[in-house]
Amino acid sequence: MAGSATLPAWAPLMHDLVVNEPASEQASQERMAAFVAALGGGGHHAGAPAAAVPRVVRLVEALGPYLTSEDDAQRARATTLLAEVVEEVPACASSAGEVAHLAQFFTARLTDWPAVRGALSGCLTLVSRAPAPPAAPAAADMPSEQGQEQQGGPGQAGLPAPEEGDVAELMRVCVGHVFVRALAQPDRALALRLLAAAVARYGHALLDANLDLLEYLISSVDGEKDPRCLLLCFEAVQAVLGLYHRQPEESLCHDRLEECAEELFEVLACYFPVTFNPPPGDPNRISRQDLAAGLQASLAAEPLFAPFLVPLAVEKLGSALRQAKLDSLSLLGACATSYGPSPLAPFTSTLWTAIRSELAAPAAEGLLPADVPAADEIAAAAAACLERCVAAFQRGEGGTASLADAVLADHSMQDMLACIRSPGQDAAGHRRSMQRARAGARAAAALCRAGGAAATKAFHQLLPPLLDAAAVQAGAPDPGAGSSASWQTQCLGWAALVQLLQAAAAAPPVDCSALASALATASSALLQRAVSAAADALAPAAAKEAAAAADRMDIDSCEDDELAARGASLWPLAPADCTCQHAATLQLAALGAVFGCQSLAAALQPAQIETAVGSVLQLLAVPGLSQQQLAAAVAPLAALACGSHSTMLAACALPRLLAAAEEPRSAAAALAALQALGAASASLRGDIVSALDLAIQQQLRAAAAGATHSSAAADLLQQLLKAAAGMVTGAATSSLASSKSDAVGEAGEAEESSGNFLELGQHLLEAASQLPQAATAVDSPAVHSACADLAYHAMRSATAAQQAPLAAAAAALLQQAAQPQALQACIACALLVPLRPAAVVGLHAGSPAPLVERLVRLAGGQQQEGPLAHWAALAAAALLNKWPADAASLASCAAAVLQGQLYPACGLEGEASSDAAGGALLPAPAPAAWACMAAVVRGLAMRGQREADAAISRAIAGLDAAAQQWQAELPSAAAQGVQAAARFLGTVLESDTAGAAGSRPGLGKQSFATVKPLWQQRLYTAAAGQLLPLLQRSLEAGAQCGVGAGSGAPSTATGAPPLLLALGQLLQAAPAAVLQQDRGRLLPWLVRCLAALQHGPLADGELLQALLLLLSDSLMTDAGQRQAESELLPALVPALLGTARFRPSPAVRETALQCLLLLLELPYAALHPYRREVARVLAAAVDDNRRSVRLQAARVRQAWAAS
Repeated sequence: MAGSATLPAWAPLMHDLVVNEPASEQASQERMAAFVAALGGGGHHAGAPAAAVPRVVRLVEALGPYLTSEDDAQRARATTLLAEVVEEVPACASSAGEVAHLAQFFTARLTDWPAVRGALSGCLTLVSRAPAPPAAPAAADMPSEQGQEQQGGPGQAGLPAPEEGDVAELMRVCVGHVFVRALAQPDRALALRLLAAAVARYGHALLDANLDLLEYLISSVDGEKDPRCLLLCFEAVQAVLGLYHRQPEESLCHDRLEECAEELFEVLACYFPVTFNPPPGDPNRISRQDLAAGLQASLAAEPLFAPFLVPLAVEKLGSALRQAKLDSLSLLGACATSYGPSPLAPFTSTLWTAIRSELAAPAAEGLLPADVPAADEIAAAAAACLERCVAAFQRGEGGTASLADAVLADHSMQDMLACIRSPGQDAAGHRRSMQRARAGARAAAALCRAGGAAATKAFHQLLPPLLDAAAVQAGAPDPGAGSSASWQTQCLGWAALVQLLQAAAAAPPVDCSALASALATASSALLQRAVSAAADALAPAAAKEAAAAADRMDIDSCEDDELAARGASLWPLAPADCTCQHAATLQLAALGAVFGCQSLAAALQPAQIETAVGSVLQLLAVPGLSQQQLAAAVAPLAALACGSHSTMLAACALPRLLAAAEEPRSAAAALAALQALGAASASLRGDIVSALDLAIQQQLRAAAAGATHSSAAADLLQQLLKAAAGMVTGAATSSLASSKSDAVGEAGEAEESSGNFLELGQHLLEAASQLPQAATAVDSPAVHSACADLAYHAMRSATAAQQAPLAAAAAALLQQAAQPQALQACIACALLVPLRPAAVVGLHAGSPAPLVERLVRLAGGQQQEGPLAHWAALAAAALLNKWPADAASLASCAAAVLQGQLYPACGLEGEASSDAAGGALLPAPAPAAWACMAAVVRGLAMRGQREADAAISRAIAGLDAAAQQWQAELPSAAAQGVQAAARFLGTVLESDTAGAAGSRPGLGKQSFATVKPLWQQRLYTAAAGQLLPLLQRSLEAGAQCGVGAGSGAPSTATGAPPLLLALGQLLQAAPAAVLQQDRGRLLPWLVRCLAALQHGPLADGELLQALLLLLSDSLMTDAGQRQAESELLPALVPALLGTARFRPSPAVRETALQCLLLLLELPYAALHPYRREVARVLAAAVDDNRRSVRLQAARVRQAWAAS
């Protein structure tokens, strides 16, 4: 450097980094980033040209005086600086010689205690350059991926890595001179990462160098308490153990492993079970689950731990701590999976005894009801542990069924059968018997879920007695007779059978084909018997259900809900739950378990399947089934449709279901079954849709002929239409998924299906055209909506080419008929809404303006917002939104529709003015016209047309004119016009919910609309920018007149309520992101809206509820709380107290009380002036006529009193 003409730019920065102590960690990082940038680096990019950065030799020369300084701090900083340069600028050491020199240098520095951190970091960077071998598949549960990132990975391609001899020497010095436990936490983390990386990349070389890695590992892990280092310890343990396991059998490594196994286990066992609780706001985000998973993987990595681990886990199972039990069971299962059968074979009896006691935990005497959920959780974990242990015991060449034999020979199996055959008659005895039977069934199900020979043994031993106990004999007595064939025995027996069958269906396939064939042959007869027993039991159950259907209709709805909730449990909790209905539900679940598993269903004979399906259909024919029973009956049919028996199902079930779907008493159940079958099988879906199409046409023809009773026919027709629409919607979703999978065959099948679905819309339109005007059976809004929904979904599933002919027919019908029949017009309009843009081009040679004007006249001419008005407006908006690329014609059509039709209908025909004399601008009370204009403006705004902004401005001008003329005693028509105009603003901005479940179809991406990004934000900004100045001017005018002066409520000057109503509608529909950004400006206005809209003709409960929810969201944020405390409380508290007394809506009162509860987050001094008034309102609220309001008021009252 002395001979250099000029110093490099990085030299002063280097001097500053080494000589001067940094003020903070952040300052050190900033200085280091500047130094790296000066060197020409800036990251871990190995591809940087070597000439662009200085060589490492030059850096070492520049750092030479500091690296050899007697000042420990400077020497340490210099070493750390060199290590960071090697990491951040890898190209500075891009030759093998440079890497070798660096490795030797950092190895030597490992003996320099002050510089050990930099030395460890440099060694880790160099070792990590070597690619790690691919990780072997883990046999046990592994921890998070953090360790794999440190140990594995491809290394740094294109950069030389240290030689094996250099790394061996490096680790020799590390093992001999770096005592990890004496280091600080950052240094311990570096040392552990270095150990894991070296073992993963150079493990064999380290063993060839005779390094005792096990001893070093034990000394490094022993006593570690920092959670960050513990995770690294567990990763290092797994890496070292994996290295020793990969050595040949004759290697001395295995002997060394046997010598150190107990010592290493003792070091790890002191952490079990993990009791770590992370501190609040922990930046490391290390959870107890992370540490527990890492410890479990480490303990499961060494089979030699088995003699010490099993006693430890069994001891911890005796703990009273729930988490200790769960961790012990998880550890035993993971170790069984990892170790295999041989290490655990001596502990068969110990394992089963420990697991059995946890399985029986819910049946323990004196167990409190509050402790039952925890006991059930532990029992479920014990069953999962038993399953893994049984599967491990019968795996591989050394496999044995000893554990399964021990389970089946245990007295708990006989106890289960005894409790099923003779349950107690009283509630306590029944619950005791149920829990004991359930414990035995859990153990048996674990064997079945393990598969293989254990499942076959469990089937042969337990299925026959369970089927005998659950058998239904002719003339079986009622539950009160006390016979062994009582409903209690049947329900408990079927519950155990269902648990076994479901477990067998979830069992993994057997690897050996010969063994699999033998097991299938041995079990097929038992499966056939189980299915036959379920089918035979369903026949009398259907008869009893039919006899009790009329009585069940008289049950109070609350009692019915309670019974349904109790019946949803697999095991009956009380003798009263053991009914014919519950037994039938369990029998159906048994059929569903068998039919849903391909391997189990293959063992059945066709005649047995047909008999079982017939029994299910007989039960489905019972009128008045509950939702739970209906779902249980449909499940086995849907499971069968997914398998290889769908053809048989089509032959024996579809005709009966379709016939039942046309009968009012059984239509609901039959249609639910048909929908489930169509969703499960694409091959059945087409036949079902065609049959439903025919049934709908028949119902419409019958209505045209006047041959049906109006109310019954309308109800049946609605059910058929909704079922067909549901199937088309589900098929469209599945076709979208198949199109994303790039499967040519599936896409072709989906296109064929869409053509079939399109026929639904075509047939609907044709059938509706034949209806007379006086067809009262279909002349109802509900039928019109259902027909239009089906037509919409049928058209949406088609391609543009398929849509074009039907769209042309619908457009011609709407334009040719002077006054089309309402149902026919609804269907035609609905067909136009989901047109794809390419299909719109073909309408009227690319200019659908006449059709749009016709649709607007049709929508605006309705007296109310019915189905026809909704679909006509939506169709007009869709055509404008998807208008062909001709801006001039679109603007002309939009102007004609708005100015020539919608503005006059809405009372906005004059020029925009806020002058009081502009009476013509007062909004008209025309809900259908306002709704139509909202749809049209929304379609234009989504496309980005300026006409939408003009319509918004015209509506706001009308509201301003109404505000200037506002009086307390105006006619109701004026208030209705103001409400319609304000609702228009919210409707235009509302989010698209067409894809949500149960939502009404709308204009959005689901309807192939043109949607520009951020159109809602832009429209909201424009509307709010006009409204807020008008509101401010109105409030200032009222303040000058003394309106609202001296009152605690926010000023609602004359003329403000219409504008506040408009602002409220705008706020409740605005995008959440916009409201969040503009919260500070809008919160005061939101409070004014709440205060002004509680009384008078503009009071709106739904709007108040939406605004209160926005307020509660704001009060949950720190910024909202600060703003409320500083400026809003004088107006906010009275507004909330007023809404807490809003009589028309209990939901508003309850939400207002919740907001009062949120105010308690503010300081006591800020709330103190309002406590007396709040207490008075809460005292009245606890006597509210709604229970939910009373409960909320009591909670708020108690919280305010205690604060």
